[in-house]
Amino acid sequence: MTTQQPKYQKIIHTIIGFLIFSVTVFIGIELLQSYKLTGAEFVSLVSIFAVISLLISLSDQVQEFSIAGNLVKLKEVKHDVQLAIIELQYARDSNFRALLKLSLQTGGALSDISNPKEERVNKFWDIFQAIKQANAYNNLTEDILSTLESVIRAQRYKIMDSCSLHTNRENEIHPDDLLIERLEPSVIDEQISRTTPTPDIEEVRTGLKEAIREYRKLYNLREQLRVELKNQPTFK
Repeated sequence: MTTQQPKYQKIIHTIIGFLIFSVTVFIGIELLQSYKLTGAEFVSLVSIFAVISLLISLSDQVQEFSIAGNLVKLKEVKHDVQLAIIELQYARDSNFRALLKLSLQTGGALSDISNPKEERVNKFWDIFQAIKQANAYNNLTEDILSTLESVIRAQRYKIMDSCSLHTNRENEIHPDDLLIERLEPSVIDEQISRTTPTPDIEEVRTGLKEAIREYRKLYNLREQLRVELKNQPTFK
């Protein structure tokens, strides 16, 4: 005959599991933001500690388990297990939402016309890939789209800065039109003439093409997300 753990011990185990998971996510975010972890490594780290935290929270139900891949045996499978998984998924989604907001922060680097790629673009793509690998994409579509709108606008601003197109940067523009207008020789010449020291024209062209290529990727993803949201079923 087995005896159940006192209720307060279950509460302590749940708190410890949650703290371990939260600290792991916080450290993972810091490492991801400092580019010491890739999106895939971040997901792996969080997933491993999510399982560990779950096992700690449910330690009164676990008889034995092996990290080496042996069968995990449970004394009993209760509804609490499902609730714990749902809570972990909610915590995961909340942390991804925080990461998306953090990705909009800028380091305040000085503008370089030879490199007009927005610095926040890579951060966004890293987090986006991590969200997909964690199978959290469907839950976070609206949050991704909201962040994406800001990143697209920031990239458009940077491409159109320091030239005669600056006054039109608030207006939405298709990537094809942006490519034609921004690479117009007179526009590039005008920008170079206003820059000291004078940059290499080929470096400027190459940098613009790369930045517009990124803008196109962001633009296409946004259109895809808009269609997906429009087609999502609504529940009354």
